[in-house]
Amino acid sequence: YVPVKGDHVIGIVTMKSGDIFKLDVAGSDQASLSFLAFEGATKKNRPNVRVGDLVYGQFIVANKDMEPELACIDGSGKANGMGVFGQDGFMFKVSLGLVRK
Repeated sequence: YVPVKGDHVIGIVTMKSGDIFKLDVAGSDQASLSFLAFEGATKKNRPNVRVGDLVYGQFIVANKDMEPELACIDGSGKANGMGVFGQDGFMFKVSLGLVRK
């Protein structure tokens, strides 16, 4: 998978490093996600994200020369369904051809 700006993806949190989360999005590089890229997040009100969580977000930076970056808010600052998924559920791997239909 090659990330494209504006694509919506589900990533698996693999690491927390300071104010940044690293997510596996099945691409060549891991994507970064700032803790401030969630609706209502502030330095005092951090989102509850743990290693292994599934996060639904949108690429805001995606080009071959930079690390991909995700956000869980749209241009107006609203989540619109993006964020950390709950503990109950399943995740399936499917082909890119099926996803893009």
